[in-house]
Amino acid sequence: MLSILKMNPLHKLIILWWTLLHTLHIQAQTLDNACLYFPSTHLEKTGQWCVLLPGASGLSIFDDDSFYIRRAQMLNDKGYDVLLIDYKQYFKNKRDRNIHLPTTSEKIAWVVRHALQDAFTQGIFNKDRGGFLIAWSLAGQGAFYLVQDSGWIDDVKLHAAAVYYPAHEEWSIINSQVPLLLFTGQDDQVTPANNMKEKIDQCKLIQWIQFPDAFHGFDVESLSPGRTMRFPPVIGKKYLFKYHAVARDESLKWLLDFFQQFR
Repeated sequence: MLSILKMNPLHKLIILWWTLLHTLHIQAQTLDNACLYFPSTHLEKTGQWCVLLPGASGLSIFDDDSFYIRRAQMLNDKGYDVLLIDYKQYFKNKRDRNIHLPTTSEKIAWVVRHALQDAFTQGIFNKDRGGFLIAWSLAGQGAFYLVQDSGWIDDVKLHAAAVYYPAHEEWSIINSQVPLLLFTGQDDQVTPANNMKEKIDQCKLIQWIQFPDAFHGFDVESLSPGRTMRFPPVIGKKYLFKYHAVARDESLKWLLDFFQQFR
């Protein structure tokens, strides 16, 4: 048997996922070595699906490998089936090199469309019941692309979406064809929302909630105390990532109440 030290990073990550899932007694299965599927076993199972898109660091946030798994488990407990997509790995595995996708928004949207279609084809998700999309940070770029695509929305029956402290530099105007919750921290240094009002002002389907004294990663429990990262590495500016309990609790209540409208 190969030593884990000799395995490539993807295989190491899969082993870490399964070790963690087994430890937490969570049911899940891998799809395409880039997605984790969490079926709900709750008595009040809705039959609705929810796609989770992590931030730029993928399924780990600093040394926290379980944040997105915890969110998937929370949604399972509310009756939703969940697909957690590592979109960078999925794109690397399955991209068509003949297709030109110049922006981050388009790359992430391409992944979501294909991964979700795979879930429908394999019978993992019930297409008739429809579902939801939640994106964090960098994945917000792709979420903003998808919520404006009315043809895709009708096809998959997307009811609503939510984005946490989204990257938005690719967008001068943000629109949406479905109800969209937008969560930001007032003190976010990574994806500041200082010009967000002008970008979303014309869309009545967007509900923006901004939390005072909250930084990037305010819903990530392991970011207490806060952590800093330099970008570019070593020589760049320091950015603060920090948990905020009130913002975490209030955003989760907003999110679950919001989705409940479409049950």
